[in-house]
Amino acid sequence: MEVQGTAMGAAIERAIAAFEETALKNNVIVLISDGENHADDPIDAAALAAGKGIVIHSIGIGTREGAPIPVYENNRLAEFHRDRQGNTVVSRLDDVILSEIAEATGGIYSASTGAGLGVSVVVGQMQAMEHATLEHVTFAEYQSRFYVFLALGLFLLLVELLIADRKSKWLRIEKLFS
Repeated sequence: MEVQGTAMGAAIERAIAAFEETALKNNVIVLISDGENHADDPIDAAALAAGKGIVIHSIGIGTREGAPIPVYENNRLAEFHRDRQGNTVVSRLDDVILSEIAEATGGIYSASTGAGLGVSVVVGQMQAMEHATLEHVTFAEYQSRFYVFLALGLFLLLVELLIADRKSKWLRIEKLFS
């Protein structure tokens, strides 16, 4: 990152730009964040997304009291993230802003619940959207044309009987029993 801090509005605008060339319905952005915003107004970006029919579901990570951001190396805690002055960065959950972003677009806010990250609630909501678009009824009117092939088959059988110059084995066996 060139500049420290969070710019959720810029992230939402970048995600919106990814959808501009698609013609899909039910475009969804899943925003996973602590909700702290240092650079811009994410509510304006959410309003822009809502105007384009994009739903934002937000998932809050962290606690309201705040906690230092761990830095892992080889799956072990090495240190905590520090700012340019060397101070430990403490991240606090701002669930109010995350809720407002979700509400502005018709999405939902889900708080992280540890390992599950609250994703199951968001996935359930997205599956409900998908089912809503897939439940279409299509009627098609078909015309049966089997009789053309049936008539052709009967005609060929008749021709075969007329042009056969010798009797088949089955016909000779039938005469023996009669």
